[in-house]
Parts: sequence; structure tokens; C-alpha cells
Amino acid sequence: MDDSELIQNLLREYQIPSARIGVKYENSMKILRKLDLSELNLQTFPEMESRHLQVLNLSQNSIEIIPRNVLDRYPKLKILDLSKNMIEEVDISVNVLNHELQRLDISQNHLSSINIENKSLKHIKFVDLHRNRINSFPFIKAIRSVKELDLNFNEIEDDLRLLENYKSLRVLKLKENRLRELNLQFNTNLTSLDLSFNQISELVVSGDEPSKLNEINLSNNELTSGKLISLLKLPHLNQLDLRDNPCDEKLARLWSKSKISELFEILNMYIGNIET
Repeated sequence: MDDSELIQNLLREYQIPSARIGVKYENSMKILRKLDLSELNLQTFPEMESRHLQVLNLSQNSIEIIPRNVLDRYPKLKILDLSKNMIEEVDISVNVLNHELQRLDISQNHLSSINIENKSLKHIKFVDLHRNRINSFPFIKAIRSVKELDLNFNEIEDDLRLLENYKSLRVLKLKENRLRELNLQFNTNLTSLDLSFNQISELVVSGDEPSKLNEINLSNNELTSGKLISLLKLPHLNQLDLRDNPCDEKLARLWSKSKISELFEILNMYIGNIET
């Protein structure tokens, strides 16, 4: 189906330059691929549908509500940017089988809860939810294919073991939340973890399968030297940031600059000073 009429309606309704619309020609048909409606002070989600749209940018508006069937309107959508709006809640139902969404950005809103029904989002790889008011993350059950999840600057207090079933997750960002304890065996495929600026004082590494974590940022927490012993159970760890914790400063500095192969020797050097 040709999108010429839809494109003309968009240009007329939103008074935007044609450069904000990405068009592709297929078999003499004009197909809408990209649409930039950012910074237009929109109060509501656009009333439109497109079977061809792949990129939709609605950032920096004043949208408060996302329609429940929003993803069904755009079955080919790969990138949806809703950052810097006023959204407080997300409750989305996906009925389109094998929806193509790959990247979802709802960062810098007022989100406190998220619910995405249906497991048809099999292609989604990146979800950005930083700077919201989220205090838990059960919504991840609907997007188990996600590889990178940004939850920096939220209010999460949950035990991270809740994510143990999400085997696709590789990068998890939880900077400046409200975490107090950490179990590093909740996901064996995770490779990068940012937990800086939390309140973590308890650290446990357990489980039968070795973790693949190779990068952890634990700076600005409440870890004492005695709690660091568990980190020796992470065989792939090669980057560790422990700055600004109550543990011995010299020990933390050495650990942060050393590879896992050197940590046993460092720990032995300071074993007499480890706090329990």
C-alpha cells in the first residue's frame, strides 16, 4: 500500500519539514520508513497507523499516555523513542505475531510501573528506562530476548536474583538505585554490570555454573574488605571498580586495576587487614 496520502497528512497536520520523514520507493510506491515528531509539544500519542514504519521518534514532547495497542499499529517498527516525555505508566498489549521491535527508549519520564503483555517481542535487544521512578522490574518477563537493559537512576530495591531466568541479558545498568545486597549468580550470561552509587553492603557469589561477568562497577557503595572475597569466584572478571567503598583504599585500588589471576595474591597480602 502506498503511503503518499499518509505522508501528506503528516506534513500538513504537524507542520514539519520533509527532512523529518524518511521515505523509500518500492515498485513505484512511496513507503514511509522513518518519522521524527520530536520537540513538537505533543500532548497525546499520534492517531495514525503504518504497516511500513520502522523508526518513530516522539522524544521531548509532553505525552502522558501510551495507547495499549500502540505496537499493533506499527508491526514493522524497529525503533521507538519516547524519551523525555511525561509518561507515568506503560501497559502495552502486543497482538501482532513476531513483532519486529528491536529498541525501546522510554527514558527520562515519570515511569513507576511497566507491563508488556504477550511474548511476541522476540527481537527486542535494547531497552532504555533510565531516569524514571521504577522500583521493581517484573515487566522483563515479556521481553526475555533483551540483551542490554538501562535502569540507571531509578528506585529499584529488589534482589537481583529475580532476573535469573533472562538468559539473553548481557549488559545491565543499575547505577544510583536503592540496592542493598547483591547476588552475582543471578544470570550466568551477564558480562557487564554497573551497580555504582547504590547502598550495597552484602555481596554473595553462588551457584553451580560459573558467571561470565567480566566487568563490574561497584564504586560508591558500602562494601567492606571482608565482603570482597566472594569476587574470587568470578573466573572471567577483568575490570572491577571499587572506588569510594569503606574497604581498605589501597586494597580497593589494587583490585580495581588487577586481573582476576592477580586477585588471590592481592588478597593474601592484605588478609590480616580484612574486615569481617
